[in-house]
Amino acid sequence: GRAKSCLGGSRSAAQLVLYDAGVDVFRDDKLGWLQLSHAGIWQRDVAVLDACAAAGVPVATVIGGGYDDDRAALARRHAQKQRGAQEHVCTVHKITSRERFTGTLLGPKLVHL
Repeated sequence: GRAKSCLGGSRSAAQLVLYDAGVDVFRDDKLGWLQLSHAGIWQRDVAVLDACAAAGVPVATVIGGGYDDDRAALARRHAQKQRGAQEHVCTVHKITSRERFTGTLLGPKLVHL
């Protein structure tokens, strides 16, 4: 997809991707017009993270965009990206769910992130 083409192939000259993952693309967002579902936002995030991992480029994600009077719903949409990023890191670095949930994430497997 587009993320792969922006990174330029299997190894990129980029040293870091700053991913401003706005959720104003959500279908019920007041100001967004892209009409993505929760699953669509998830797929977008996974595509970007996968492309960066394939190119060997680290990613820093930030929240951005998202306009909803229901602050809890908005927070859940933003949190979805963080959960996706965590799952992606655990998959790429072969971190087990036991390691993830017992607080051993700060061990040597994440030192190289």
